[in-house]
Amino acid sequence: MELILKIAVGVFIGSLAAIFAWEGLHVVAARYAVMEANEALKQSIRDQRKRDAAAAQQRADEEAAQRARDAEMERAAAAAGVERERARAAKDAAWKKFYQPSPACQADRSTMECANAYMRAKTQFEGTYRE
Repeated sequence: MELILKIAVGVFIGSLAAIFAWEGLHVVAARYAVMEANEALKQSIRDQRKRDAAAAQQRADEEAAQRARDAEMERAAAAAGVERERARAAKDAAWKKFYQPSPACQADRSTMECANAYMRAKTQFEGTYRE
């Protein structure tokens, strides 16, 4: 009977050792899976940060390009405004040379004759003036 008891205790201890080994392998496998998941998550975060940085850089580049276009449009508008002002000043100077009211109209511009003379001169000037 002692031999059966020794065999039974040996089988029991062997079974416990096998169970502990099996559980140990599961723990190691679980730790490995957790480490792989962590590494994959870290890589995903790095990739997302790279995409975010690239998107931010693209937005910054687009904003800088838009600011440059806006500045160019402002310069062009200012240049066009200066050019229009020069053209208007040249036309005003040409009009002053072209139209010289009579002495009577210089004294009193409110008469119908002076208004008609002014309108005829203005119509003739506008028809012949070229910038």
